[in-house]
Amino acid sequence: MQEFNINSKSVAHMIAQIRAKQLAIRDSQYEVQKSIVAWEEHQNDINIQDAQKKIIDDLEKFYNTSKSINNYLKKQNVKVEDIGFPIKYNKTDLQLKMAYEYAKEKKDNLIEQIKNGKFYHGLSNSVNSEELPILQSNNKTSYWGNENSSVSSALLAVTNISLGNTDVNMPGAATFYPFYNPEYTLPEGLLSQDYFPNANKNILLFGDYQFGGARYLKHQSVFSPEDCSSAIGKATGLTTEQVKSISTREIRENYSKYGYKLITTLNNINQKQLELINPGDIYLCKTHTAIIATKPDNFSNITTLQFARDIDRENNKILGGGLYDYNLIENLKKDALNPIHILRAKNLEPLHEEISLQGFLNKIDEKYDELALGDHTKEVVGDCSVFLENLG
Repeated sequence: MQEFNINSKSVAHMIAQIRAKQLAIRDSQYEVQKSIVAWEEHQNDINIQDAQKKIIDDLEKFYNTSKSINNYLKKQNVKVEDIGFPIKYNKTDLQLKMAYEYAKEKKDNLIEQIKNGKFYHGLSNSVNSEELPILQSNNKTSYWGNENSSVSSALLAVTNISLGNTDVNMPGAATFYPFYNPEYTLPEGLLSQDYFPNANKNILLFGDYQFGGARYLKHQSVFSPEDCSSAIGKATGLTTEQVKSISTREIRENYSKYGYKLITTLNNINQKQLELINPGDIYLCKTHTAIIATKPDNFSNITTLQFARDIDRENNKILGGGLYDYNLIENLKKDALNPIHILRAKNLEPLHEEISLQGFLNKIDEKYDELALGDHTKEVVGDCSVFLENLG
């Protein structure tokens, strides 16, 4: 991973968002793993093979139920105002299908793998203290930056339920989204009897990226999921009400409403334009936005910090928050009709002193342990700016 110094609050805030959620996912998954290990240690009279068959059957059932819910919502043309952005645009059925296919592959070794801390694709969720997840990382060798973390959460949650523990509290890893309209309910018979708790009033979604983020939830946590624009809004110091309304379209069409100014619009890139771009600026192209972490080099390469989700394509699946590299010239060549806009938050002061990426990650890790107070099953209310204290 490219090492860089941080001198921008928006860069620091994005790193804090990504890291806090990464740590929360790790600890939530370990809590569920402990529950599964405890079941295995105290259930010697139950045939493990039968238990694993039940887990596989339940994963298939949960997948089919989730798929049925999504198909129903699409056919009904349900309003976002009734059920919410994440519920309407979720990918839970895909995550459950991937978990189901993996469990089938592992069969008799499924519980043993989980017991040994090996989750989806047989990978551990350990966090390298010197790195952030890199989006588009190889899903067979890297746990973070792709579908592995969210599919592992789905696998662990259903396994836990299948073994008789209905507690699926997984801060960072999974979030219950209530229907916006409290009168709205899914039709009788659509839900399987043992589908996720309270599913007729809530939908449990996995992953630190959700379309729409968590901007409309009453309970805002530092571990709440984000989408690309909600993360940008928080990183640039917008109010809660501003974050509720922000989107890539809104940023493009009404950027001054959020205190942003246009630095340059890239059509045919020249060196003078590249020199205008600074770390902390906002990258906006089509329906995606990110915070620029590094100044462009002479070849127009930049590194960004962003939240993204694209796990239903054939290769290079990405999910969550992390680092992502762009070549600005190559991006424009791919789609000349869509220019790249570079924006800047007008009222966001720089940090008083630079700090290295590794040094800041160490500070986040320390603060995370302090906030969690040893209890990694609870949410921590607030915004990730708590990690920026004492940075100036």
